[in-house]
Amino acid sequence: MCSFDLTKLNDSLEGTLLSLHYSEKGLSLKHPDFLPLQVDFLSNKLQYRTKHSALSEMVAKACGAKHKPSVLDLTAGLGRDAFLLASLGCKVQMVERNPIMHALLQDGLKRLKVDQPFIELSLLLNDSQSLLPSDINADDTPHVIYIDPMHPHREKSALVKKEMRILRELVGEDLDKEIL
Repeated sequence: MCSFDLTKLNDSLEGTLLSLHYSEKGLSLKHPDFLPLQVDFLSNKLQYRTKHSALSEMVAKACGAKHKPSVLDLTAGLGRDAFLLASLGCKVQMVERNPIMHALLQDGLKRLKVDQPFIELSLLLNDSQSLLPSDINADDTPHVIYIDPMHPHREKSALVKKEMRILRELVGEDLDKEIL
């Protein structure tokens, strides 16, 4: 059972080739030209990454993950970096402003918590610009604020990964990343 209004979210996709679908495997975003996009923290690929190379990942080094800091991820995206940090023992709060991405993350997080309830990974639907600094009280100040905005559109002949193309179609250009 999903905890979001699938009809309302699909209505917001009107005018795009995207649509949301919910099945026994969870929530997925579909595009007719690509495989469905789903936030799956339990995928073999992501689980392997967290078990075998997590501390050597650039994001883990940059955030000082071996010291298990609390992390505020202001640009959650597909949640992979946040999950990697949480799997290393960091307490991570993801922030996502797009309601559809939030729903995909929420669905993936719900399935993760059933399998790995000890992971300290949470999610907030908010625009990071309005969140900072007013909504962070002194007791909850994170050790690390992580910002990884979407890469700009490029004109090279090589295309970006399919899931990134779907993500860009969903959220559009990240025009306010410099302000953040």
